[in-house]
Amino acid sequence: MEGGVFLEQGFVKEQILRKEGYLEYEWRNPGEPAKRPKALYMTYFAPWDWIISVSSYRTEFAELIDVSDFRDSILSLKFGETGYSFVIDSKGQMIIHPVIEGNAFAFADTSGRKFIRTIIEEKKGKKIYSWKNPGEQVHRDKLVIFNYIPEYDWIVASSCYLEESYAPLKKVLNVVLATTAATLLITIPITWLMSLYIVRPLKTMMKNFRRGASGDLSIRLDISTEDEMGQLAGYFNYFMEKLEYSNAILTNEILDRQRVEARLRISEEKYRTILERMEEGYYEVDTQGRFTFFNAALQAILGYPKAVLNSLSLREISDPETYRKIKETFREIRTSGKAQKAASYQLNRRDGSTCYLETSISLMVDADRQVIGYRGVLKDISEKRLADLELRRSVEMFSKAFRSSPAGMFIVTINDGRFVDVNDSFLRYTAFSAEDVIGRSLTETQFFIPEEKNELIVARLQQEYAIRNMEINFRADGDHCRMGILSAEMLILQGSKCMLAALEDVTEARQLEREVLDISERERQRIGFTLHDDLCPHLLGVEVLSNVLRQKLAERSSPESINAAKIQGLIQESIIKLKRLSRGLYPVDLSGYDFDTAIADLVMQAQDIFGVSCHFLCELPICLNDDTMARHVYCITHEAIHNALKHANAENIFVVLNMENEKIILTIKDDGRGIHADEPNHGMGMRIMNYRARRIGAEFTVESDMGMGTTITIEIEQTKQSGGGQKVR
Repeated sequence: MEGGVFLEQGFVKEQILRKEGYLEYEWRNPGEPAKRPKALYMTYFAPWDWIISVSSYRTEFAELIDVSDFRDSILSLKFGETGYSFVIDSKGQMIIHPVIEGNAFAFADTSGRKFIRTIIEEKKGKKIYSWKNPGEQVHRDKLVIFNYIPEYDWIVASSCYLEESYAPLKKVLNVVLATTAATLLITIPITWLMSLYIVRPLKTMMKNFRRGASGDLSIRLDISTEDEMGQLAGYFNYFMEKLEYSNAILTNEILDRQRVEARLRISEEKYRTILERMEEGYYEVDTQGRFTFFNAALQAILGYPKAVLNSLSLREISDPETYRKIKETFREIRTSGKAQKAASYQLNRRDGSTCYLETSISLMVDADRQVIGYRGVLKDISEKRLADLELRRSVEMFSKAFRSSPAGMFIVTINDGRFVDVNDSFLRYTAFSAEDVIGRSLTETQFFIPEEKNELIVARLQQEYAIRNMEINFRADGDHCRMGILSAEMLILQGSKCMLAALEDVTEARQLEREVLDISERERQRIGFTLHDDLCPHLLGVEVLSNVLRQKLAERSSPESINAAKIQGLIQESIIKLKRLSRGLYPVDLSGYDFDTAIADLVMQAQDIFGVSCHFLCELPICLNDDTMARHVYCITHEAIHNALKHANAENIFVVLNMENEKIILTIKDDGRGIHADEPNHGMGMRIMNYRARRIGAEFTVESDMGMGTTITIEIEQTKQSGGGQKVR
């Protein structure tokens, strides 16, 4: 690989930046299948601008250790006369020993204890055992201190015969015994001092051995002499320094690796949690479109089990046209190296249905910047797409219904009442052109009559959100006023509140209703006059003749006089009923102060004729100055009482007439079977009452529940008494 350029390698850039020190990186030798952790040590040679590096795979660190490199230095360490250091592994194989080679696992002392096995099992500490060096005849007790180096599976031990450790003491003892008793007093202090000089370093050494064996590699001995003790202390310090240095390097490497692994685990856990909890589908595919990874959300979207989806590719779950688009997208991303966002595709679910997806796709490369596949995040927009289609269909249907409706449709804003749109029926009803109304307000066009109606309609719509069948007057063809039925709802159009209204022109229908009512009133008047002025006098004449006949028969004492009296009574009852009927068909005069009296008479007649409980309540005298209005209200009351008795089977009827807030309010309430919710405006009687109320400009309402009776209310503003309703041209 000489002469090559490796600037694209990350560790080379790091070497150029740092120039000296220790560096770890991933590397794959030619011919090897995968990368392995590697470490190097580098130094900078400034004169030639060279960086000189030594590297090795981290898994081969143990193989780099050459025992011969430090064999002599370890064997050169002496403890006492024959003491030495040795190294064995956990299987009892001698690594370094002055004499012994091979496996010493089964070695035993004179008592049969296998001390080598004990050392291997305990790994660190100290032991005393009996031992005989080669060439010796007698076993002697020996002290060994040992420690375990797990990185190399080594046990490093230092041993020394106990008698050699205490040899100086024996020499002193011989000197003491050789002295004379005369010098005993002098030798005792000297001996004591010498003992201190010898024993104290030994104890200190023993203590430091124990501390070193317990793991404190920073322990050192003070070198105060140059004799054997000083040399032993020097060797001990040198050995501990090397051991501490190696231990520090290994410890730092282990800690660095643990920190990196911890950060890697945290990062993996974080991204795994994100992928598992995200609602969007995440996927990775190779360059052939085969799935290599995906999350649970993607499984839920496509409906495939994990095992099945692992064996599929994008080609197998898409139609040919979609797969062509996907390949084209992959080609563009690979060429540009840039991610593509918001691409829309459709894929096939397991159940055969089609799902519409929106996805972003990016390139996946390895450490050598080689393309290995594509990754992306996709979102299921099937429901959104269906909603958009439904919305467009609804808009189209609304537009067609708005344009083709036979009713006059228009849209105005709530805030300023400006026309937004109108249909052809509206233009036909009003004789306006689109340019006359669109963009102008209700006030500017003076559409509603009177103008105050604008505010009333808007206020009611804002309160109730809908208006149904409201009768209004509107302007058409210049100054003409026409009648219409208005229904409206509130809607939001481009962020603004608007009123969608449907207007039906009922001018001709109302005129026809008025003519029908006028004809009906004339017929009622004619029939009432005929009954009162023709038939009633005729019956009076018959009653007089029957009375004369009764008297003549009584004078003759004829038993038929009794029947004649009965006939006379029946004729009199018929006359009374005929008068009531004629008055009901056409009261002579209901205006002024006779109105409440006429209503009271009507209630009493109903009670007398039908035999039900009828009650009339009027706390204050009520007068209607307009005879036409009074007659219509009278007829409405008559019809309401008749319906309650004939159709509702009422047993109690209450008629209340009072004045409230400048309005005359007439209420007819019964306890009959009530009216079904679908029937309040059905039936001739109910429609006639409604027509009469509209004719005089009164507000007519019906409230009823099945089994709870019916309440009919008529409200008349006093200002309308003289007008008899509004005129329509």
